[in-house]
Amino acid sequence: MDFRELALRDRDDAGFPVQIKHYTTGEPMEHEGKPCMVIVRGSTSKSGAAAIARLQREMMEITVDLIERERLQRNLIRGALPFVAGFENCVRDGKPMTEADAEWWLDLKRWEVDLAKANDPDIPLIDKLEGFPFPTQILRAVEASKAALGNA
Repeated sequence: MDFRELALRDRDDAGFPVQIKHYTTGEPMEHEGKPCMVIVRGSTSKSGAAAIARLQREMMEITVDLIERERLQRNLIRGALPFVAGFENCVRDGKPMTEADAEWWLDLKRWEVDLAKANDPDIPLIDKLEGFPFPTQILRAVEASKAALGNA
């Protein structure tokens, strides 16, 4: 038995590529004909497990009240940041982006709450945001990877 097949944490620590969508249109982004990718660490990564627990705890305390927007923004960024392992085909100021650019990238735009969804308790908080915020793209990719694991 090659135990490497069971090394889910190694795989999740290394991360997997996810194509970045434009935060307003949802269209896949490209640079010079190549897809812009963010490398996302999985849910079982060493940094991921703690981040998920902290994010869930903090999100329960936040309302969508307009006063809470900055706190929501800060918590979304803090929640997504541990999962960003790097970028491919992404440029900032003429240089390839690295993991060090992640916080800046996650905070490029202030995320607005869709007021039509704001008071619906059945909608998760990250689904109450307008458009395709970068932090929620990361968190959804982590959730999808977690779901793909099943009972592994």
